[in-house]
Amino acid sequence: MNRWVMAYLAFALQREGFAVQTLSYRTMRGTLAEHLARVAGRIARALEAPRLHLVGHSLGGVIVLRYLQRGADPRVQRAVLARLAGGGLPRGGRPGAERRAASCCWGQSLGVWREPVDVSVDPRFEVGAIAGTVALGLGAHGDAAAEA
Repeated sequence: MNRWVMAYLAFALQREGFAVQTLSYRTMRGTLAEHLARVAGRIARALEAPRLHLVGHSLGGVIVLRYLQRGADPRVQRAVLARLAGGGLPRGGRPGAERRAASCCWGQSLGVWREPVDVSVDPRFEVGAIAGTVALGLGAHGDAAAEA
């Protein structure tokens, strides 16, 4: 997603005292390995904070979860996986991935949605998930019943 999608959330977190950086990734052309490398590179090069917390929305949540599972930077403490209503939580193996592929063209990232995700992470990480109550955009026509 383009980093501007998270602009409002970034602003709200800054108001609460967090130093925020957003990261764009190429949903259409990027693979999971490329997304993970981009996150790891940004954290290694650009962030000098002693503690880090990650927030990922939708596919970004899957990327955050996989990053935690594959050797995250030791400064990472928490992660929040966010999803709007109707789309389920970011966990992979999604029943509606095929329909969404036709409607929004996930490109190379579609494989990330098709694979079941092992949601276990090292207990040193605090991981939370947030799901909305109002379906918007693609979620309004999504597969909430299939995922309930």
